[in-house]
Amino acid sequence: MTHTDDVSAGSCSLGISLPKIWAFDYADGNFPCDTAGIMIKGFAAEADSVFYIMGGNPVVVAKYNGTGMIARRNLGLNMNGSYEALFRLRGDSLYFIDEQANVIYALHKGLQGALAAFSLPMEAEDSITVGEMGQDAYFLMTRKKSLQDYNPVKFTTWSFTYPNHIQKKVQGEGCCECLLPGYCELRDVEVYFNYAGLIGDYRIFLNHTGYDVCFIVVADASGHILSRDSLRNLPPLGAVSGYEEHYGALASDNLNPVANDRVYLTGFNRETHKFSVLEYRIQEKKERLRQHFNVK
Repeated sequence: MTHTDDVSAGSCSLGISLPKIWAFDYADGNFPCDTAGIMIKGFAAEADSVFYIMGGNPVVVAKYNGTGMIARRNLGLNMNGSYEALFRLRGDSLYFIDEQANVIYALHKGLQGALAAFSLPMEAEDSITVGEMGQDAYFLMTRKKSLQDYNPVKFTTWSFTYPNHIQKKVQGEGCCECLLPGYCELRDVEVYFNYAGLIGDYRIFLNHTGYDVCFIVVADASGHILSRDSLRNLPPLGAVSGYEEHYGALASDNLNPVANDRVYLTGFNRETHKFSVLEYRIQEKKERLRQHFNVK
């Protein structure tokens, strides 16, 4: 793997660390995915290299310490139609959304105890199209299932506090990521970057422009770029969250979260049967040089 920096002028103190990488054998019969399509339905990271991965049919959630599985539970749910992979660790609970049933579930992070289900107060005709799960609230955009052509009026943007309390409901098409804490409009870019979240006072944006390339931008509160890193020759990126009849393989941005002051990227390699988790830190350039040359 190679790593290159493309730091904007006047902002040379920040950068993205070389990654820690965890590789899982997704074909071992225990990894929670649909091995036919290598689909997972949720990924979350906790401190000290603890990961939660959900997938398969019926859906399974597994807890890992590094690459060692420490708990696994079959939830008996069919979530093949949940393309957004809306899955979040919050406090001592995992929250995830069944987009077809319009239900949010809560499960203790130890994967024990009852699986709690909370209906989302929507009409049966409302279909979830996109979503973002923040720490204190989550945001969904729905459209009417009967919608035959594009009509913004038939979209609704929702804001919920956990587990299922409506905070705000706005008629019309909206931007879910714009509602996440710290969001700002990124300046001086010609391509789209997805807002991934906050690390301290820094705004993190991601752009996957190729099969093995990702660009990470760090910006300030005004949207001015502080650091721009290109990550090349990566393990194949784009963990698949589902297959849709018209669009083919789908890769949700929710499978590349910001958590624990880290940026996580997930992907898989069909040739090696490896599912990879890559963890990046934002750090000062001086610290990176000390680590590179092992200087104390």
